[in-house]
Amino acid sequence: MLAETKAEVTWDGLTLVREVLIIDVGSPDSRQALSKASGLLQERGWSIIDQQLPKSVTMELSQREDVQLSLYGVEFVKSVGPMEPHDEKTLGREAGRKHCCSWS
Repeated sequence: MLAETKAEVTWDGLTLVREVLIIDVGSPDSRQALSKASGLLQERGWSIIDQQLPKSVTMELSQREDVQLSLYGVEFVKSVGPMEPHDEKTLGREAGRKHCCSWS
């Protein structure tokens, strides 16, 4: 793991945990990085519920239907517009490298 940020928001008794991890899975582009990262997670009990390569992969934990994560390629994240300031700072530390990001 190259970088991490975390935030929690609670409203109406529901807590949303938003954690951003930047990982390098050793793949040269987003499509391969997302495929590799999602494959590693599948080995650990996660299931793919949506796949939009090379942009994103959404997964859920087999044992807990209320737990999901989304994987995004860095290029896609940077292309969709303004990011949260702490996310932008985290991505900026790893500029110039190809990674797969996990937003959960």
